[in-house]
Parts: sequence; C-alpha cells; structure tokens
Amino acid sequence: MLLVASAALFGFDQSYNRVGYIQEGVASYYADQFHGRKTANGERFDMHDLTCAHPRIRFNTELRVTNLANGKSVIVRVNDRGPYVDNRIIDLSLAAARKLDMIRSGTSRVRCEVVSVEDMPPAVRERLERERRQREQGTEAEPTEQETAKKDKEKRPAWLDKLLGKKKKEEPAPQPKTDLPKRPKTKEPEPKETEPAKKPVPVDEPTVDTKPTPGGGGQVDMPNRRRNRPLTEDTFAGLNTYSLWGTIQYPEGFGVQVASYTVLDAALAKGREISGQGFDKVYIQTGWAGEKRAYRIIIGEGNEAQAASLIPDLKDSGYKGFVKQHY
Repeated sequence: MLLVASAALFGFDQSYNRVGYIQEGVASYYADQFHGRKTANGERFDMHDLTCAHPRIRFNTELRVTNLANGKSVIVRVNDRGPYVDNRIIDLSLAAARKLDMIRSGTSRVRCEVVSVEDMPPAVRERLERERRQREQGTEAEPTEQETAKKDKEKRPAWLDKLLGKKKKEEPAPQPKTDLPKRPKTKEPEPKETEPAKKPVPVDEPTVDTKPTPGGGGQVDMPNRRRNRPLTEDTFAGLNTYSLWGTIQYPEGFGVQVASYTVLDAALAKGREISGQGFDKVYIQTGWAGEKRAYRIIIGEGNEAQAASLIPDLKDSGYKGFVKQHY
C-alpha cells in the first residue's frame, strides 16, 4: 500500500513570493547576446526594458533593486530564470544595469526587495511599463487609442453627443396600391394553454470537498460544476501551476517532476493516472520548451529533502522523477 506524505509534512513559508521579502547578494546583467531570445515566461528579451531573471521568484513580480555601492535603485519585473552562478542572486537587463551604474564593473552587490506580486494582464503591464519608462525619461507617455477616444468624447459638447447618439427612425416601405377590397379583420384564436416545461431530473453527482488541504500552498479541490467544465489550452494558457481541473494553485517550495508534455490532453491523462495511484497534490506547471508550450507534471510540495522522499514511492509505482522547484 502506497504511503503518501501528509499535507502537514509539506507545509512551510515561501516568503520570497511575499511583498517585503528582502535578499542581498551579487547582481550581474545580460544584454546583446540574449537580445530578442525567448525568456522563460515566453516573452522576447529586450535589453532596453527594465526586467530581470531570478531563479525562483514568480514571473511578473516587481523588485526594487538597490546598488549598495552607490545607493541607486531601479524597479524591475521578473520575466526570466537565472542566474545559475553560485554567488549571484539576480541577472538584470542592460537598461536596469545602467540605472544602477554598474555597466563598467559588470557585477555589483545589491539589495532586492519584493514590491509587487500582482500577476496583471499583459496589456495592462505593457501600458504601465511604457508610462513608467516615459516618466523616467522625463516625457509624457503617449496615450493609447482608448484613452484618446475617451478624451475626445469628454471634449465634445452635449448637443453633439445627443446628435451622434440619436438613431434615425426607419420609415416603412411604401405599399403598392391595389384595387382589391380590404379583407375584414378576423379575431385571431386565443393560444391554447400549454403545460409548463418539465425540469430535467437532476443526476446524482459525487460530492467534492471544497476545503483546502492543510499545510502550505496546498491544492484546493473545487466543486463539481467547476471540475466538469471543458479543459482546453485556454484554461492552461498562463504561466502558472494548475490543478488537474484547471484552477491556479500556489504550491510552495519543491516537488517531483515525473513527466513533461507538449500536448495538454496527454499531460492531463498522465496526471489523472498518477492521482489514481494514490498520490496527493498532482500539479501541472505550464512553461515553454523552445517554441512549444510545455505541461510539466509535478507531485507534492515541501523543501528539497521532503520532495526527494517521494521519489522511492514514485519509483515503486513505475514513475521516474527528479526534484524541481515550484515557482
């Protein structure tokens, strides 16, 4: 009988994804060699944007990075993974490195502070980045088409709005004249009463616990009405960690990756198979494998040692895996 680790075993504080988290260490930067390449979250790296690579903090988190040598600071957004050098904690874009005046040195000791963890829509994020970049350059941000249309509408006088909003009444088409006598109006028969439509007989559905499992991030089971919704690539379109029925989850620390697919249906089938073997907390982590979407199946959560303790049980059930961090 497979023994699955309890949820309490896998619960601990993942503070680096909280506002106010502070980390100090060495920062480096990357530029021309990677300009235009795809980042870990699927964007194209632009060395002129204020972005950064961090090994574990979630994508779209904003960090205030301060150069401890000169006190200069800049706010950057996480959109990539790295650096993978032991003594470095963050890789900055060329634009961010310029703000910190660390181009000549190449590296500098910095303090990183999480200031925002909101995962905003790309369109909103692009607008805010554009406005922030314009403010830092001392110029006014160019308004979007929607903003321009709104301002034009506000400038219009009331009578013009009334005129533009008024619809012309459609004139009835002229009827051809005929010499035939008009038919006398007849009383239309009253509609027969119809029986009210019968309500469909409800089908018994298995009950599902909607409470989260105890412990850290945890996987929350959802009601049947959400579990039975159709699962498509749009359901898993973000760069997040999901349950097997497409709800965003926030597991903490590490888990064991047992498979990776570029086809969603194959990943879901394998995830359900593993869940049916008695394993708790089966997640699908979305990402990129080159130019293709990747759906990675990760089991459990905890620190590295706790996650590694699942590997023997997985091996006994016929699954190979390795420890991987939840972002």
